[in-house]
Amino acid sequence: MIELVNVCAGYGKETILHNISCQFHTAGITAIVGPNGSGKSTLIKTILGIIPKSQGEIKISGMDSGTMDRKELAREIGYLPQVRELPAITAQRMILHGRFPHLSYPRVYSKADLKLVDDAMKQMGIESLRYKDVSKMSGGERQKVYLAMALVQNAKTIILDEPTTYLDIAYQMELMNLLDNLKKEGKTIVVVLHDLNLALQYADTIVVMEKGMIQGIGTPNQIYNDKILETVFQVQCKKLKDEEENEYYFFYKS
Repeated sequence: MIELVNVCAGYGKETILHNISCQFHTAGITAIVGPNGSGKSTLIKTILGIIPKSQGEIKISGMDSGTMDRKELAREIGYLPQVRELPAITAQRMILHGRFPHLSYPRVYSKADLKLVDDAMKQMGIESLRYKDVSKMSGGERQKVYLAMALVQNAKTIILDEPTTYLDIAYQMELMNLLDNLKKEGKTIVVVLHDLNLALQYADTIVVMEKGMIQGIGTPNQIYNDKILETVFQVQCKKLKDEEENEYYFFYKS
């Protein structure tokens, strides 16, 4: 579990996050949503220590994050950033990078490491991409490779910053289904999303941010019923059901 208590952070003298307190629980998907510039990416970068906090406390699996070195943190959290370089290496080599936190230098991969890679590629359905250059893959293929890399990292928590951006809708849903399966295996998933429908359909908990502050935390039904999304995004939202009682959400500008 990740716990934040009264956390403030920002860039230089500019404070972006204001007294953030929240928890990300084991075996669940937490979606962080909010308008552009609301502090979503800053929040996860602060959890990861990429941006230093100026106030408050962050605990990861009960440990003060400030006392953890990079390897310790990487063994607890796998991170898929929004923007990445596209290395000219194969999928298999890229996924092996996930084992770095568990290896000393010089890195020598064991049979167990290679089996973890094989298992992760099978789980993500990318065995046919084993020797394909990552820089030549589609967006959906690359996201599966990076998710497989996070799996072999064997971290308890996976944090993703806008992983569905620029993906076709079929890839978006496929990726969210993969995250849902990982949740069922006991992983803690924290994901920044722009698509409110995906957040409402897949998340167990939604954190709504605005101007560097948390405006609401709750289940999708609680967030919908409290009309927090309507207030923060200045839209109207209606819940619809099909004949099989599946729920969908429709957003529109009044």
